[in-house]
Amino acid sequence: MKLSDTIKQQLKAAQGKATLLLNKNDATIEEINAANSEIDGLQAKLDLALKNEEIENSARTGKPLPVAATVENGINSQAYENAFYNVLRNKGSLEDRGIIQNALSSTTDADGGLLIPKDQRTAIIELKRQYKSLRNLVSTESVTTLTGTRVIEQDAENTPFEEVAESGKIKDLANPKWIPIAYSIKKYGGILPIPNTLLQDNTANLQAYINKWFAKKEIATENSLIVALLNTLTKKAITGIDGIKDTLNEDLDPAISERSVVVTNQTGFNWLDKLKDSDGNYLLEKDPTNPTKKMIAGRTVEVYPNKILKNDTTKAPIIIGDLKEAIVLFDRQLMTLKSTDVGAGAFENDLTKVRGTLRLDIQKFDTDAVVFLQIDTESVPAA
Repeated sequence: MKLSDTIKQQLKAAQGKATLLLNKNDATIEEINAANSEIDGLQAKLDLALKNEEIENSARTGKPLPVAATVENGINSQAYENAFYNVLRNKGSLEDRGIIQNALSSTTDADGGLLIPKDQRTAIIELKRQYKSLRNLVSTESVTTLTGTRVIEQDAENTPFEEVAESGKIKDLANPKWIPIAYSIKKYGGILPIPNTLLQDNTANLQAYINKWFAKKEIATENSLIVALLNTLTKKAITGIDGIKDTLNEDLDPAISERSVVVTNQTGFNWLDKLKDSDGNYLLEKDPTNPTKKMIAGRTVEVYPNKILKNDTTKAPIIIGDLKEAIVLFDRQLMTLKSTDVGAGAFENDLTKVRGTLRLDIQKFDTDAVVFLQIDTESVPAA
């Protein structure tokens, strides 16, 4: 079964649950928000899966991808994309500006500006997959509201039933302990100066230029926020492979340990890669499913550049756990652009300055699902 078919089934099930929820008189705001977020997330995944399948089919058959305009809220996507770039070049006609205005009035976003065409947003997502992103390791939840709350149940699996004597009275269970996780979407942005000579180039080159810039900046923003959150965890010093095994065997719940990954930087990986057993054999294993990756104790090692996951003087990070349980990225999934060729020094330097913004929030979810280890790389590796 194709991935898109699987997601379609999941989406249908989610829509069915939402219908039942609408018929509940006691449905809470949290339940409604969760149902909306699930449907939005699955729809986004379906769109991306269908796009990827088109690309794969095109590569397999040698046929070019069809360029088909879609219509949403009465707006033709291809006409909007053309109008978008015409306005960006300051060559937009009254018709172009009318198309942009109609697009802005059809969205609930109050920020204004030029909204990036959906096809361009898809291209940015595809480009982001070419770069090393920590986003792939954490959970991502699409949200449609600026603030909200998610809850998790604490220690449910460790609270047993009490013994009941024959014909004895069964006692009430203690109320579940719920931990609220609140998110509040924040705005991040930057300004991209575009030489006007580039704006005179064809649309394809301009679009590729903007897409690459935004893809890199989105990843840099997400990575910095995830790393900052990881750095708030308590750090545990280890001296060798035994410290890693202690974490996998005792510090993490067995269910978490089984699906854990080992996340480190170049310095940490170099240290791990030199570990040997008493017979002089290297301890890192080859991943049989991916020859470019290594494993330790059966867990995949993910390596990030030192400039992303930085050392603490001579101490390198080795983060172990299931980061999808530990961290959630709440993605508002709406990027906006505003441009000017007059203000902010653009006129004097013959530039068009494009201001891009994105909105998201990152929160801890289950801190017991991850352990932050540190290894002093100046020490002698202890096998």
